[in-house]
Amino acid sequence: MGTMTMEQLKGTIAEQAQAIMKEYVSTSVADIVGKAVSKAMAPSEQIEGLTKAQVDQAAAIKALQDATQGKSHLSTTKRVREKGEALGTIVRCLKNARNDIGQTAQLLKRAGHDDLAEMMTEQAKEYTGAESKAMSAGDPDTGGVLIPQPVSAEVIDILRARVVVTALGPTFLPMPSGNYRLPKVTQGVTGYYVGESTAATVEQVKTGSVLLSFKKLVANIPASNDLFRFSSPGADQLIRNQVVSGLAVRKDQAFLRGQGTDATPRGLRYWVKPTNLISGAGTNGIALYATVIGSLINLLVTGNCPMMKPAWIISPRTYMALLMVRSTTGDFILRPELAMGTLFGYPYKVSTQVPENLTDGGGTTETEIYLCDFGDVVVGEAQNLVIDASSQAAYEEGGTVKAAFSRDETVIRAIDEHDLVVVREACLAIANKVAWVMA
Repeated sequence: MGTMTMEQLKGTIAEQAQAIMKEYVSTSVADIVGKAVSKAMAPSEQIEGLTKAQVDQAAAIKALQDATQGKSHLSTTKRVREKGEALGTIVRCLKNARNDIGQTAQLLKRAGHDDLAEMMTEQAKEYTGAESKAMSAGDPDTGGVLIPQPVSAEVIDILRARVVVTALGPTFLPMPSGNYRLPKVTQGVTGYYVGESTAATVEQVKTGSVLLSFKKLVANIPASNDLFRFSSPGADQLIRNQVVSGLAVRKDQAFLRGQGTDATPRGLRYWVKPTNLISGAGTNGIALYATVIGSLINLLVTGNCPMMKPAWIISPRTYMALLMVRSTTGDFILRPELAMGTLFGYPYKVSTQVPENLTDGGGTTETEIYLCDFGDVVVGEAQNLVIDASSQAAYEEGGTVKAAFSRDETVIRAIDEHDLVVVREACLAIANKVAWVMA
């Protein structure tokens, strides 16, 4: 075989990928994948203007940046707070007031945070009688102090951006009562053509429901007492960051692979239908990647998924394998598209909470690839975080119990209540047994 030009090589790879796809998936999906491969193979200066999906993706990225880095709408007369900083301010004053709401309000007012002091005072008024007395005294039996809704809302926004599943745009449902039964149609109505004077076929819509019920996530976050001794924006932002990080990591794990016991949410991995769980086993190469990725797309398309907000979730190793795959001349095949934030036309997120040590296929270094239409994912949320802080508490780190008092630390306990459901299970497909590595 003679030496091939670059154009001939591109054409050969595109033809081979499409032929492989047609053998395993529908023609329509093969065409989609073929176009994506051809586009990814094109030099960057030849790629056409951004598509609507890419424009939407850029807008979503900007929205997430605004959620995590924007200014707060809660501001003192002296300065504009960073988003979520008010939580750090309240936590610091709660600790110094030993979780007494009244004393906390006074400390906030003395430090120039009149708006937060007023919110905490109003929050305390929601409790009456013995309940109010317990809250005012910081009684640990109450489970902590309810953070005012405007302050909680800012932290929840930051959490949504940090947790990969919620960053991809599911529907968020406020759940003040803790439970919500979400109706869904399990079988719709099909129309019929009929002749003159002929009765139409009568059909009934079949419905079902999925239940959202609060699962309580408790994070114990140790913080140096140096942060609580001094009143400064930097200290408040550090406290905020530690609370958000403590909640985000565990929430990410649960929304991806929680098994759905009474205590934990049911994550995407355990919502998938058995027929939508496929194998990604095999050696590296664009042919395997195209086959697995195309098959996942095909499962959603042929399952009549509306594809409102389809997106991928992959592990860092899978991302690097896709990023580094090359043609025979050394050109990176998928890198141009990945650099634009999409994989075969759909947005993707890389998460370290997708494990890379699974054993489904008999190995020890396997992972998973998720494709989900997040328009059919619903996340139920409480509207308030619950926080308390103690210098006397103990916490576990690496299997060892450590005392906060002896380490000059304060343990912040944060409680976030939420749940997740996939309304239409046909809108989720997963490949397991994936052990792709950089070539």
